[in-house]
Amino acid sequence: MEPSGSLFIDPDFAPADCSLFSDCSTPIARLQGAVEWMRPQEICSSPKLFPENPKEGHPKQGILGDCWFLCACTALLKNKHLMDKVFPPGQPQWGDRSYKGKFRFRFWRFGRWVDVRVDDCLPCLSSRLCFSHCQSPSVFWVPLLEKAYAKLRGSYERLWAGQVAEALVDLTGGLAEQWSLKDSGNEEDPLGQTDKGRRRLDLDSLQAVKGLCSISGSVHSAPGGASELGQHHALSVMEWIDLPVASGAAVRLLRVRNPWGRPTWGGAWREGGERWEQMDQTCALDLLSRTEEGEFWMEEAEFLEEFDEVTVGYPIGSQGFILSIYTGCELPHSYQIGSCWIKGHSSGGCRNNSSFGSNPKFWLQMKDPGEVLVSLLQHRLWRNSADSKGCIDSVGPQGGSRGPDFQHHAIGLHIWKVLFTYHKYRRTYTYLGTKQVISVLTWLIRSFLLYNIFLKPRPEMTLLLIHDCGNGVCVRVSSFQVEKKHFNLVRTLNKPASVSTHCHAYQREVSVYAGLSAGAYLVVPSTFLPGAEASFLLRVFSSAALVLSLVEAPGVPPLAVPDGEWEIHSSQGSWVPGQSAGGSRNFPSHWTNPHVLLLVSLQCEEPNVRVSLRQHGPPSAFLPIGFHIYQVPDGFVEPRITQGQEPQASCVPHCYTQEVSLQCSLPPGAYAVVPSTYQPDSEGNFTLTVSRKILRKVVMSQESLGNVVRETSYISVMRS
Repeated sequence: MEPSGSLFIDPDFAPADCSLFSDCSTPIARLQGAVEWMRPQEICSSPKLFPENPKEGHPKQGILGDCWFLCACTALLKNKHLMDKVFPPGQPQWGDRSYKGKFRFRFWRFGRWVDVRVDDCLPCLSSRLCFSHCQSPSVFWVPLLEKAYAKLRGSYERLWAGQVAEALVDLTGGLAEQWSLKDSGNEEDPLGQTDKGRRRLDLDSLQAVKGLCSISGSVHSAPGGASELGQHHALSVMEWIDLPVASGAAVRLLRVRNPWGRPTWGGAWREGGERWEQMDQTCALDLLSRTEEGEFWMEEAEFLEEFDEVTVGYPIGSQGFILSIYTGCELPHSYQIGSCWIKGHSSGGCRNNSSFGSNPKFWLQMKDPGEVLVSLLQHRLWRNSADSKGCIDSVGPQGGSRGPDFQHHAIGLHIWKVLFTYHKYRRTYTYLGTKQVISVLTWLIRSFLLYNIFLKPRPEMTLLLIHDCGNGVCVRVSSFQVEKKHFNLVRTLNKPASVSTHCHAYQREVSVYAGLSAGAYLVVPSTFLPGAEASFLLRVFSSAALVLSLVEAPGVPPLAVPDGEWEIHSSQGSWVPGQSAGGSRNFPSHWTNPHVLLLVSLQCEEPNVRVSLRQHGPPSAFLPIGFHIYQVPDGFVEPRITQGQEPQASCVPHCYTQEVSLQCSLPPGAYAVVPSTYQPDSEGNFTLTVSRKILRKVVMSQESLGNVVRETSYISVMRS
């Protein structure tokens, strides 16, 4: 074994107080300066990662309030595929020649698996692990995993209080559902129908995945007997079983494990309790022999009475696919897309608000009927203010948190089925004679390039039939086209949703489950309040083939251009801080913005100028943009405006959108179009398109390309 001095020390998560604390607001703050860091070979004589007896590897909680994380760790013990995913096998251990004192773990974070490498220096008090450990003191997979997770989240202190569901998702890449066992209010239903759509624990519905899924019970408060289980605490359900009793009735018992590792339940089914006497003694002894340290049996009715919430993790199959907790079937088809809510652009709030339709939208195409899980996962923000309580989680966290996490927005999901109607028509061209074959092929190539590349029409299928006609070759070309008709978005959103969350919840992730028929569905994720900003990940899992796509947010609807001849000019530019990012007219630096020359030659009463400003970049980086049109002296190639000059036309106020446009009538003369952001020194790139009406002799042509196909696609839907 190599000397300790030559072993790896993680520079990004050093064995020091900076890795323990974030703001010293939790009870472990009293450990400042008292923790010593020791490697496993310094703690015991023969350390190992995993035991031969799996029961010796069960996690036990130390003085850190991370019972929620340890309950999720129990899921790894049930699934070797997951354990190998999180803890890649083959890593050097203590005693190996290649051992360097470092280990690699993998966690699922917002759509992808990320590697986390740590050294094996662990926090100790009096030469003993002070945080989590395993049932056997010589097994170290749990404290090492805890350290890697603490590094991922910023510190050990940020593991104080959390949600079992969040840890399950981070460790499995799957889904977890939280089912309430107590009544609670519904912010979207003030009429008292608080249970509408809310899921309740039904172990019968989980029979298909019994022994595979992970189940945890959470206690948020301590009324009556629940004080024995602890406040803000999470415990794991190891198994449940139905048994007959002496009275002839059946009873359902649940074996529950407390990560504290000591008996905490004094109910009728405790060891030595009176209810065991009513059962066959052979059966009773068998059940009692199954309990390990910290485990106990309780009746289902007691469980429902004492616990406030249940978290059910979807099991992961050997092929890496999620299994439905309702049918046990694999959900092998999945999609995920990230997007964001932006204030003033795509954060419309819930359906109580008229702006609901501005939320991001997604098309879900189901090719066949099947089970579908749709999940909405928002990105987490940490709060480090002086009054912060460390890791603040959503309502009812376990392990010592104190109320709702206002860094989590209340989020929800709504899904509507959309019915489209189709209009089909056919065009047929027939050519006779061998000399015309070349003309037909030329026409085909030209049509393909023109329609499919440049004009991008509605979907089209072309059939080419060639056969001998006796005097030559007969070529018949049939072109089939399909046009998708409009549907009314406002009318769709005003209808009851096909599937939805029962309310907007202050949780990192919410999900809906349904059996969907084949067809197209509109998915709208939203926050409860309009104007809330956050990024999110939308995930879909299904037993049937599907396609998920983002409905691209439109810019300003295009203005109708009057008939006549128009000359169009586009130019690209940039706002560069300190040079050409002068901001709006509220700032004296406005005149430093880019200037684009516009010459108006036609005098008319109707609009003769159209200007569009389009900014580049993703929606999350949109700036508030607008522009002004100033008259300038004629004859200057590079026109400049003067400070205090009034514009002839303006496109304001500045908007957080990709494109703004203005159509107006200007007298003949020279003008400068000045695009700007609202604040000065805002960096960005843009395209400015200027259209001006001109007098030009029309040349009649015999060539025709047909009508331009205007697809009633998602952009049209957004504008309806």
